[in-house]
Amino acid sequence: MHSINMNALWFSIPLILAETYSYFGALLFMFGLWRPIVRQSEPVIPNRTVDIYITCYDEPIDIIKQTIEMGKNITYPNEIYVCDDGHRQEIRDLSLQHEVHYLSRPDNLHAKAGNLNYAYNHSQGEFILILDADFVVLPHILDDILGYFRDERVAFVQTPQTFYNIPRNDPFGNDASFFYGPIQQGKDGLNASFSCGAGSIFRRKSLETLAEKRLEKQPNANTRYLEPFETESITEDMYTSLALHSLGWKSAYHSQPCGFALSPNDLGTVYKQRFRWGAGTLQVLFRGKFFSRNLTFGQRISYLSTMYYYLIGIPAIIYLVAPLAFLFLNKTPIVTDATEFALYFIPYYSLNFLMFYVIASGYRWWRGFQNSIALFPIFIASLIHVIIRKRLTFKVTSKETLSGNYLYLVLPQILLGLSLLAGIIVGFIKITYWGYYWQTPAILVNIFWAFYNISLLFNIIKASFWQPTFYENDNAFQILFYSFLQRAAKDPTLVQSLKQRRFVK
Repeated sequence: MHSINMNALWFSIPLILAETYSYFGALLFMFGLWRPIVRQSEPVIPNRTVDIYITCYDEPIDIIKQTIEMGKNITYPNEIYVCDDGHRQEIRDLSLQHEVHYLSRPDNLHAKAGNLNYAYNHSQGEFILILDADFVVLPHILDDILGYFRDERVAFVQTPQTFYNIPRNDPFGNDASFFYGPIQQGKDGLNASFSCGAGSIFRRKSLETLAEKRLEKQPNANTRYLEPFETESITEDMYTSLALHSLGWKSAYHSQPCGFALSPNDLGTVYKQRFRWGAGTLQVLFRGKFFSRNLTFGQRISYLSTMYYYLIGIPAIIYLVAPLAFLFLNKTPIVTDATEFALYFIPYYSLNFLMFYVIASGYRWWRGFQNSIALFPIFIASLIHVIIRKRLTFKVTSKETLSGNYLYLVLPQILLGLSLLAGIIVGFIKITYWGYYWQTPAILVNIFWAFYNISLLFNIIKASFWQPTFYENDNAFQILFYSFLQRAAKDPTLVQSLKQRRFVK
């Protein structure tokens, strides 16, 4: 603390807080990966009843049709329910045509959570597999997963969400293979793997105990209509998982791909999705559910790690603007010379970077890291919305690429990038024309920092006007991939090859 620049506390204190955030974030990250579990499928439980919920709202009918058809290829006996919150006659007709159940509730209260609760009250299966409208599954998904429920305390099992339409270079940072690999496996080791919605299967009895527990707190509620899926957050999947864990139930994570989905391929949809994730997760954080006395220490820390990530917006903006304070105003956060600063900072940063690189080796993690910093406006907005308790509504992620120019969405990043570029120019002018020779090392350090920050911002700016090529076009890719899956449904060797690879690395 003796090195803090007392003459620039407006700069020093925010940067120290940002560094403190990063330090504890690194500790949480390492703790979460300490003892991962890589599970292998257990023998399937025969003669159980399974309901499959396909939730939909306004998705294209062709996408829903593909999901229904792949669901009907599932080898384990099941009942399929199309849960239509769009109340569309064409979806009713589609369900009738494919001989599956059609459900449409009288209102859209509580969005997806309400849709799932309505389906729960209109079905009877011992297990419930949840699919989004675009989530096409492999035929042996239930054979691979049901065996985990031999343990009577397992409430749910989550499978990876593998996206099959991620463009080359992944401009939107949609590749989630690192999250659905080491991170979820690490959480599984702490009995804290959580449901991510699509691709998760629940034990009805566990949901029943959760709903009954809620009824105890609402004595005047309708006891005939149970609401096991949490409606207090727009991320109902994570909230429901936390509630089940707090009741002593266990979870399991099956890391082999069992289904494939569409990722958003335009910046407007990406913004909506990330905002929903951030705001929904922070809702859970500020309601303090992870302090439940029934959670283990490991579970509490694991959930906190996920929630903590979505506070990144404010530290990110501090890191991004920090070099400008020196390049323009000649202010430093600490009183030291560049050499001493480098001796402390470079080893610390390099070791952190090396740790992450080793852990994430083989995964495409850099784009996701870039966007975690560059999407600071979204994370700050989600934090503000939750703090002021502004009502949040669930917005369905579009399953189609929406054409258009989204430069207006990245105006903060553009302005910040131009400011950093101007700072770099000023830095070079200071060295070459204004005689700041004695500050050359410090100026060069901040110029490098500014260049690095520009590299973090550049991709999201470029992504704002990205357009798919023919081979990256959603429709073309869906047709090819769906044809392949239909063939895989009839060829066990193809299914095995799909289960053994990570599609995107």
